Amino acid sequence: MENSVLERINKVIYNNGCSITFLSKELGIVQTTLNRQIKGDVQLSAHTIEAFLHYFPNLSAEWLLRGKGEMLLGDSSPLPVELLDEEIISLRAENAVLREMVGLKRRNDRQSETEIA
Repeated sequence: MENSVLERINKVIYNNGCSITFLSKELGIVQTTLNRQIKGDVQLSAHTIEAFLHYFPNLSAEWLLRGKGEMLLGDSSPLPVELLDEEIISLRAENAVLREMVGLKRRNDRQSETEIA
């Protein structure tokens, strides 16, 4: 039974295009813990399953736990648009920081080359 629940959780993650990093923050679960559970290295905890059901309110508990019925309740979208917008904003900010770090590294490398020459 555990593997089938795990397969369904992985399907939810895939269908919603979520990263483990994003989900771990949103669910309040340590990233390494969630990652090990998702990979099947350790057993899924009841807390993780409950967190998924709370985070995805349109996810059918019956489908997730027993594989019965449809994955989604009603006509809800798989992931609320607000959450996708938040993830986009977060990723853009992260990209800006990374671009700045790359620029600083390049400047530092040029300065080092100039000092050596």
